[in-house]
Amino acid sequence: MNNKSLHLLIHQPRFSYYIGGGEIIPLIQASNLSKQGNHIEILTSEPPKFSNVFNDFRNENPQIKINLIKLQEHYQCLYNEVPGRDWSRWDEEAILFGQSAEKFYIDNIGKWDLVITHLLSDSLFIPNEFINILRLHGVPSEYRSFDRIFLKRPNGFVPDCNFVRDGWRKLYPELKSVNMPVSYNGVDSKLFKDLKKERKVDFLYVGRFLEIKGIYDILKAIIIIKDKGINFNKLLMVGHGPEEEKIKAFIKRENISDKVEIISAISQNDLVNVYNDAKIFVGPSYAKEGVISTMLEAASCGTAIITANTCGMPEFAIHEKNSLTINPQDSNQLANCMEQLLNNEDFRTKLSSNARKDIEQKWDVTITNKHLSKIYDDYVQK
Repeated sequence: MNNKSLHLLIHQPRFSYYIGGGEIIPLIQASNLSKQGNHIEILTSEPPKFSNVFNDFRNENPQIKINLIKLQEHYQCLYNEVPGRDWSRWDEEAILFGQSAEKFYIDNIGKWDLVITHLLSDSLFIPNEFINILRLHGVPSEYRSFDRIFLKRPNGFVPDCNFVRDGWRKLYPELKSVNMPVSYNGVDSKLFKDLKKERKVDFLYVGRFLEIKGIYDILKAIIIIKDKGINFNKLLMVGHGPEEEKIKAFIKRENISDKVEIISAISQNDLVNVYNDAKIFVGPSYAKEGVISTMLEAASCGTAIITANTCGMPEFAIHEKNSLTINPQDSNQLANCMEQLLNNEDFRTKLSSNARKDIEQKWDVTITNKHLSKIYDDYVQK
């Protein structure tokens, strides 16, 4: 690898206000790549209100230059639309932001080795004078004919796991002939660590409130466990999203309000404490996902893992070695695994200890980002 540091611009309009894996993970990577000696800049939107996550990132990374672009006043209504419900909302923002960024790019021709994007429609607005690398997080839910046009713009693709790479190639066969080196996202094992606390929460879910995350399967499993008379304190659900009100209505309708607590998104430091408060992390995502970051964070904190044996999860989760895995959307099997881990502390400890070792040896962000830097450098050298 060339020892020359990289000059990277990360083009991501949603960084500044939206809290999701496609925002948090690239910010963590940006911070780590910067600490490795690379020169990182970010281009994002100036929203009506910045997220706490973004504000924390800016405070903790003063060495990273933040370039803000404000959408024209008559486009500000975009922020009133609830994100996550309709994919066209992201495409609309990509277009409006990309058009607004035209002068910014003209004024900075030749400044960066690479421009990194995290959404296909964002790539369309990166001028051809720049090398554009598209990071792929997850697999689209369906084929879109115009995406075949968009796919002609990126100069390279870096999926975050093998499942994501294979999913894109299945939807768009023209990508089968394209080199797509995989780079896992990783987790900061120095931040997400076992604090050796008493774990008072039996079950934990952290993530967006989306159906594909398996949230209703978790709640159905809770009902099964409760109906069997198994003693447990609660399921803590941390996050928000389009299904939030439906989830609350489901909890009330099924009379499990005494067993389920919901709290909104919290800071990274507070999240470490939440993971350490929990015995068992439940993340049975069943569609589109790569290797979910909250699963890696929980594993890094010594929380026992239950996940689904689908999407990118098996690339980390090995059944009965570092986790328990279930078939997708199988709430009965999920309930059995939750009961098994709840009642067997030794087995729980074995799984969590093995998972932490795997994180340290392969999944730590310092390790994964060195690999990512090598991939980026290879694109520059081409």
